[in-house]
Amino acid sequence: MSFQSCPGPGERRAEPTHSSAVNLVNKDQVDILASLRASVSVEKEALTSQLGSIQAQLTEAELKHKMQISQINALLMDKASLQTDSIEQREKAIQREKDVG
Repeated sequence: MSFQSCPGPGERRAEPTHSSAVNLVNKDQVDILASLRASVSVEKEALTSQLGSIQAQLTEAELKHKMQISQINALLMDKASLQTDSIEQREKAIQREKDVG
């Protein structure tokens, strides 16, 4: 035998139809949350894959950048060497002109 408490002043007893309506709303909310979780999971997987791809591209770009910097430094050293050679040749030419003249 079960006893139900009597509603107090200003309280209403929940009717069974009201309770089942609340359960349906809760079930709908649970279903919506489950659907959202599934779609978020799919999006997360796609974004994780995209992140991996972008990280690989970044690593490749960093390596390419280092290689290009190395090439630029080598070219700058060659340029400096050629300029030094050119200056030395000019100085020798000027010295010859002085010696001849």
